[in-house]
Formats: sequence, C-alpha cells, structure tokens
Amino acid sequence: MKISYDALEKHIKESKSGPKNFYLVMGDEILLNIDAVDRLREFCRKHEYSERISMVLDSNGPWDDVLTHLQTNTLFAENKILEISIPSGKFGRKGGPTLAKLAEYIKEQNPEDICVIISCPKLDKKTQQTKWFTSVVNIATLIDIPNLKRKDLPAWARKLIKQNGQTIDDDALTLLIDRIEGNIVAAKQEINKLALLAGSETNLTLDMVRSSVADSARYDVFQLTEAMMLGNIPRSLKIFHGLIQEGANIIQILAMVTREIRILYRVMQGKVNAEALPSILSSMGVFPSFHQRYLSAVNRFNMPKVMGLLQHATDIDQISKGYPIDGRLKSPISEMERLIIKTAGNGLL
Repeated sequence: MKISYDALEKHIKESKSGPKNFYLVMGDEILLNIDAVDRLREFCRKHEYSERISMVLDSNGPWDDVLTHLQTNTLFAENKILEISIPSGKFGRKGGPTLAKLAEYIKEQNPEDICVIISCPKLDKKTQQTKWFTSVVNIATLIDIPNLKRKDLPAWARKLIKQNGQTIDDDALTLLIDRIEGNIVAAKQEINKLALLAGSETNLTLDMVRSSVADSARYDVFQLTEAMMLGNIPRSLKIFHGLIQEGANIIQILAMVTREIRILYRVMQGKVNAEALPSILSSMGVFPSFHQRYLSAVNRFNMPKVMGLLQHATDIDQISKGYPIDGRLKSPISEMERLIIKTAGNGLL
C-alpha cells in the first residue's frame, strides 16, 4: 500500500481502529520525512502505544538488534513503537536481509501490539529492485515523501500559513519564498515566526514579512549552523541564546541542526569509503562556497560520534514533546545547548 505525503492525514483520520503495524517513510526532504514520522508516532500514542524504541542504523548496524526488539515482549505487555531511522540510506550486508525477515515476521504474525516505522532517504533504482526491498514494500504501508521544487513552495507555504489560521498577500509570499531560497526548513521557521509576530492579525502583508526578515537579521539559524560546523563553540552558543531570546522555535532550530549533522554523517561515510567528498556535498545540495566548513568539521569526528549526535537530536525532539529520556535533562533548551557544544566541538561533552 502506497500513500502520498499529502494523503497521510486522511489515512490517519480514516484508520479508526488504529495504525498499521508496518510503515516505510521514504524521501529526501528531511523536514517532511521527520514530520511524517512525527505524525505516525502521535497517531500511535493516541491508540495507547506507550513504549517507544528508537534505532539509528547504517551499513554497520547493529542490525541484529532489530529482530530482538521486534520479538521481545514488554514487561507490562504494552503496545510499542519500533522506529528505525537509516539516514544514510546504506544497509550494508546485513541490513537488507534483516528487513526482509522483519517483513516476513509482520506478514506471518500480524502483531497487534507493535508498530514498526522505518524512515530513510529515497533509495536508488538498484536498491528498490532488490528482493529484500520488494519484500518490505509488499508488506509495509509506504509513505512517499516528495521532493519540493521552487515552483512547489508557494502552494506549500500557503498551506502551512492556512494551518496557522492566516492568509498571505501575493507580494508578501513572493518575498518570503525569495528569502528562504528554496529551503523548506527555513520556510517553516519563518512562517511560524510570522504567526507569532502577527498576533491577532489573520492576513500577512508585505510589511510584516519585511519586518520579520529585518528582525531575524541579527541572529540567524544559518549563522548558528555555520558557527557549529566551523567549530566555534562560543559563537554558536551566543547565536543560539539570541535566537531563543527572540522567540525562535526550538523545534525549527533542531531541524536545521539535525540537517547539518546528517550532511556531516554522509561526508564522514564518504571519507571512510574513500569517496570524493566535494561530489557528495554537491549531490546533497550544498553550495561549493560552503564545502570547506564540512570538510573541516569531518576531521573532528569519527562515525560513532556522529551517530551519537543524531541520537541526541532524536532525544531532544522527544523531550520537547514531553517524553522524558533516561540520561537527558528535562529542558529541551538545555539539551540543545549540549548538542551544540558537542557538534561544534568533537562530539564529546
């Protein structure tokens, strides 16, 4: 079963008996990918899936843990969510066969006490033609994440603005799209900020957008990620604190920081495999003028440290939604500070 990203909300509303037991969220737009997983998780929570197991895997695994978590009963027989994130889209020798076994287990047992949510980038044609992938998509409900092109952004932005109970003038929308230059994470951040600045006003005007852009000129989330990649801890924290003081949304900051870590992860993987790192960066939409910051950052880390950063970001997302994480602080802002220090440093705190 295949569902478009736009049809996900309809699927959730119409599934009165609860979520399916197996979802595959696939696509390269990180924000939409994260949003789809978030919505599926909340769907599960509403149907009393109280336990959550989160795994971030790559070609090195640990893939053996997947089937262990799948088949292990919880202490109080609670319904559980098993989230498997594969940000690199690389499954290695064990990944494919493991997911094929997972699909076979779901097919044969049809468990009612678990929901498996796998998320990954869009896989290449060769991978999608493999036997294991065919086994997975034949069983899973596939959520297809689209690639948003610049021409798609106005309609997408209007939809988000409408969800905030607002409308926007055409000239204001044009300026907004130009401001974020096709970056949907930045677009959502600006739209949420506009909703706060507008107050009781229901229509966003050109002057409002201009004011929002001017107000954000001092502290910009892109300046934050640049400082982090360049290894400047004091400047990174200064910008982060400035963003918080200006009322920036912690989730939007987290989304941008997570994107940078995912890019760093892919570059690190390329370094290990002796790939051409500039080519990797270009394929991920990073302008050549920004390459050096990532090439510099990669020398501060190893693969386990970068995977630790990804897990830390996932934990902050849960903390911000009120779910406590063992070993983490209760404040998402405090944990965000720790993640920034680790990312701008060498992965340790």
